[in-house]
Amino acid sequence: LMFGVSAETQAHGGGNGEGQEIFATAMGRWLNVTELEALLTPESTPLPVSTCKPPSPPPSGTLILYDRSVTRNYKDDGYEWVKKRNSHKVREDHVKLRVGGRFRVAGCYVHCVTNATLHRRAYHLLNPETGTALNPPTSSASAQLQRSANGDAIPGRNQPSLILVHYLDTQIAALHSAK
Repeated sequence: LMFGVSAETQAHGGGNGEGQEIFATAMGRWLNVTELEALLTPESTPLPVSTCKPPSPPPSGTLILYDRSVTRNYKDDGYEWVKKRNSHKVREDHVKLRVGGRFRVAGCYVHCVTNATLHRRAYHLLNPETGTALNPPTSSASAQLQRSANGDAIPGRNQPSLILVHYLDTQIAALHSAK
């Protein structure tokens, strides 16, 4: 199940009220750190976790939540992204966003080759104490091995490794915000 935010999706009324509000926001601007934290927290997110690769290509305003340990091909979206010089790899710009002076969310930004105003941002939560990934992706086999000597699960190891992907065409967003 995927939640692409478009005028058509909103017109058909999918999702709950909180989800609809965040989708409307995602159509017109990038989300702020507080909004990102809420969407990336498994207990509070109104978004379902997708296990499929994104629709090809996702429209501007699309928000998709993935578990990185289940869905590895979330970047296979049908767009052509700017590559590094003399390389076949996509150029990714990385940033860590702070709340109260502590790193809370990491972001990865890419730019489209064919549409200069289209960007993809992917976010995941950080451990506020260390600034490292909160729940790094693990395979299901290694996740089963994350148990103490007496067989009890190690706290925090069963949490999904969530990543939120947001597609936004800034030109379309400006028109949406002007309405």
